[in-house]
Amino acid sequence: MSQPISVPPGTKIRLEDFDPAYAGDVEGKKEVLLRKDVDELIFTGRTHMPEGLEAKMNLQQMADLFAFVGGREPPPRQLAGNKPETIVRGEDTTFTMPASAAAIYGPDVQFDAKAGSVTSWTSPQARVAWPLRNFVRGRTYDVWIEYACDDATAGSPFLVQLSNGQTLKAKVAGTGAPDKYARVILGQVAMSAGTYRLTVRPEGSLTRPLMNLRSVQLVPAAPAPAEPAFRNAPQKVKQGKDGAIQLSATTVQVHGPGVVFESKYGNLGCWYQPDAFGRWTFDVRQGGTFDVQLDWACQDSSAGNPFQVVLDDKVVLEAKVPGTGNWDTYRQQTFGQIPLDPGSHHLVFRSGGPIKAALIDLRTLTLAPADEKGKKP
Repeated sequence: MSQPISVPPGTKIRLEDFDPAYAGDVEGKKEVLLRKDVDELIFTGRTHMPEGLEAKMNLQQMADLFAFVGGREPPPRQLAGNKPETIVRGEDTTFTMPASAAAIYGPDVQFDAKAGSVTSWTSPQARVAWPLRNFVRGRTYDVWIEYACDDATAGSPFLVQLSNGQTLKAKVAGTGAPDKYARVILGQVAMSAGTYRLTVRPEGSLTRPLMNLRSVQLVPAAPAPAEPAFRNAPQKVKQGKDGAIQLSATTVQVHGPGVVFESKYGNLGCWYQPDAFGRWTFDVRQGGTFDVQLDWACQDSSAGNPFQVVLDDKVVLEAKVPGTGNWDTYRQQTFGQIPLDPGSHHLVFRSGGPIKAALIDLRTLTLAPADEKGKKP
C-alpha cells in the first residue's frame, strides 16, 4: 500500500507512533493505518485550520487564537496602576483579589487607578483573571464581589469561573451610580490545596457597560449547622412486644404557639402558653390497665403547674409538675393509671390551667402495663 498521510506543517512524527496510528485530512476524516502499511510521509502544505477563518476574526480574536494554539494565554493589558499578581490566602483566611492585581484582557476595558476598579467594560471579549495559590486542605468559600453599576445600565449577565470547573452565574444589579460601590455575595465554590485561576467575564454580548469591578473575595464559608440530635416526625405509635406504648416527643404532633420541639434535647419545651398541647395517635394490640409514666425535666422555680392527660377527648389524669432541680435534669415517675381497650386511640398532654414561667420539658410519656393486680381479667 502506498498512501500519503496528511499532517499539519511542523508536526513531528516518529514511525514507531504508527502501530496503529490515526491519520486525518483537512475535513476531519480519520483513518487507521498500521506501520507496516506506511511507505512514505509527505506534507500537504495545508493546515487543519478552516479556510477563510481569519476573515471572520478581528485582530484581538486572532491574537487570542494564536495564543491558545501555542498553549499559552495572550499577554494581559498593560494599564497604569494595574500589576497582575498571584493571590494567596491572607492571615484572615480570605483570598482578596483587587482589580489592581488582576490580569486584564480584551479591547476597550480600562483600569481606573484612582477608584481601583476595572471600567469601560463594553466588550464581551473582555475579562479579568487572578491566579490563586491555596496551601490548605479542601474548603468551601463564599464568593463576594465589590462593584458599582448605574441603575440605568444594570442587568447584564456575567460569569465567575474557577479553573477546576466551577462556575457561578449572576446578573449585575444596579447600585445607584457608577461610583457607588456595593459588596454582594454570589454563591459558593470549593477548593482543595493547589493552584487555580479565577476569571470574571460577561456571559454573551453586551449592549451596555458591564460594571465597574473593584475586587473579588473568597471568604471561608461558615460551617453547616450540625445535624440535630433528634427530629420530630409525627406518626402512629404501635404497642411494643413488652406491651408498653412509648409516646415520645419525636413522634408527637406539636400544637402551638407556646410550645416547640427542641431538636437538641428531643423534648417538648419552651412551654409557655396554656393553649399549647402535644397529641399522639397509637394502636393498642392488648388492652388492660396501664401506668402513666413521664420522663421530664423542670426547673424548681417553675414547678407546680397543673397538667392533664386526655384520652380520646376525655380527661383521664390530672397532676402537677414536680421540680427536678433544673431544665437539664430528667426524672422518670408514674403519675397514675388509665384503662385502655384494643384499637386505635389518641392522647393529648396539655396544661391544666395558667402557666407560671414554663410548664415542663417533656421527653416521653409511656403507657406501661400495670402489675397483675391492676390488669383486666
